[in-house]
Amino acid sequence: MSILIDPAAPDGFVVNSFAGDDPIRCKDHVRERVNLPEWKPEARPAAAQAVRPRVAAEYVYRQADGTPYLRVQRREPKGFPQSHWDGQRWSWRKPAGPKIPYRLPEMLGAVHDTVFVVEGEKDADALTSLGFVATTNSEGAGKWTADLNQWFEGKAVYVLADNDEAGRNHASEVARNLYGIADEVRVVELPGLLTKGDVSDWLGAGNDPSELVDIARAASLWTPDEVKTDPDQAPEASIAATPFLWISPFLIPPRQWVYGHHYVRQFLSVTVAPGGVGKSSLGIVEALAMASGKPLLGIQPAERARVWLWNGEDPLQELQRRVMAAAQHYGLTPQDIEGSLFLDSGRTTEIVVAEQTRTGIVISAPVREALLHTIQANSIDVVMIDPFVSSHRVTENDNNAIDRVAKLWSGIADETNSAIDLVHHARKTGGAEVTMEDGRGAVALLSAARSGRVLNSMTPEEAAKWGVEAPRLHFRIDNGKANLAPPPDKATWHRLASVMLGNGDNVAVVTSWTIPDPFDGVTPSDLRAAQGEVNTGSWRQDPQARDWVGQPIARALKLNIDNQSDKAKLKGLLRIWIENGAFCVAEGKDEKGRPRKFVEVGEWATD
Repeated sequence: MSILIDPAAPDGFVVNSFAGDDPIRCKDHVRERVNLPEWKPEARPAAAQAVRPRVAAEYVYRQADGTPYLRVQRREPKGFPQSHWDGQRWSWRKPAGPKIPYRLPEMLGAVHDTVFVVEGEKDADALTSLGFVATTNSEGAGKWTADLNQWFEGKAVYVLADNDEAGRNHASEVARNLYGIADEVRVVELPGLLTKGDVSDWLGAGNDPSELVDIARAASLWTPDEVKTDPDQAPEASIAATPFLWISPFLIPPRQWVYGHHYVRQFLSVTVAPGGVGKSSLGIVEALAMASGKPLLGIQPAERARVWLWNGEDPLQELQRRVMAAAQHYGLTPQDIEGSLFLDSGRTTEIVVAEQTRTGIVISAPVREALLHTIQANSIDVVMIDPFVSSHRVTENDNNAIDRVAKLWSGIADETNSAIDLVHHARKTGGAEVTMEDGRGAVALLSAARSGRVLNSMTPEEAAKWGVEAPRLHFRIDNGKANLAPPPDKATWHRLASVMLGNGDNVAVVTSWTIPDPFDGVTPSDLRAAQGEVNTGSWRQDPQARDWVGQPIARALKLNIDNQSDKAKLKGLLRIWIENGAFCVAEGKDEKGRPRKFVEVGEWATD
């Protein structure tokens, strides 16, 4: 055993046993030999009783619609645990989404735009109780984040700084974030505050709350240091990418559809069609529908709108004929449209927004300003320009020129909060179906539009399929471009009806038309009667055959097989009845022994 004298060790020495003996016993042996008292462990003080934290205050952050979002508890001893609302209960940990200001619904619902930003929920509640609009961010000083900024757009913001370095730094950070977003930002340092004092302390010291507004307004407008140091130098132009800030979908205004999914405020739409299909007649009926607020073509307008219809080709009297024919057909009265419909002809009211000269494209500023004035002065909701080519004098095939003209019209729609539809001619397609890309000239017009549709006449094949005797009077509308709404599953069909005016003129008016349903008016009893007639003989599937199976079915249903519409109905019925097993196709031979397909009764119909 060895002994090492060490003043820092207990009793002033350290022992080491080379035989591996217990060091405590070895040390007791040394104590006994040098007459030191036996070693005893020092008594430890009793462990302090644990203090259970208590909730001193609770602050709930709510989304714009009032839904709970974040809960902050102030506990004593000091602690600020956070939890998030999962839709049913509070769950520990803060939300995974962006930060939102405290008392957001009250801030958004205020009748004025003044907001006090303080450090801490306690201060915000204190000011709110006195009638102020006040807010803060969660987690205290130094925790302001950019996702809070969007809520202060257009506000007059007074940032109340706590009286310490952290408080002043925090106030500067808030101001730096809101500069250029809020209408004005002022950092306010309250007079007479003790170190670390805040607005609650200021109020608690007996200060008059009404003085707070005067003190805040007296504070200087906050500007960044780089602006302050060189006030005479104009800032250089710059382009910067803007970070996306999360926003509640509830706060995004919905698109302002005026009629269907074609006319929408602040956007340009385009209608493309070949000549003679009915595009101008369609526009007139749609204008009357919006002006009257009535679903003339089966589409309920979102509101009763004020519509300006400008036609650059037809004289005013012809437009009056067509408007009055449509009004007569749909039973409209003067009260339905007067004051809501505006009608002009390009022959008397010329609109030329741009011209192409040797030096380039010249936008007519006076015409643009006149359009803005008349649209705004008359509170016009929808503008129809028919045709687009009559509103400018630039080369149709020049993409740059058409792009400038289209964007001019788009800008007018945006500035006036109106929907503008440009009716555009299609190029000749040699009888082929017209698409949006077949719009005459440059494609820039289609690119500038947010909704596009195309009109096509009914084809002979479609007419034969549905038993239509006058296909040229029928046309369909296809959604050729829908940037703001999904395209419809099926095209919409219309028919031109002839209306006689009191002066003896016949005028075409667009009406709704639906593809005939072969089962209209057909009952299970009719099917049984048809099966009974077919069961009396041998009938061919071929409609060209003398013994076509449509003959006995026509007798049973009292249809005229020589009528094109009735024959189309028979074909449609037979096709579906074969598909569902009411009839079946069987191989057989005709009277000359040649193989043919015959139709026989399948499963007999029951109720």
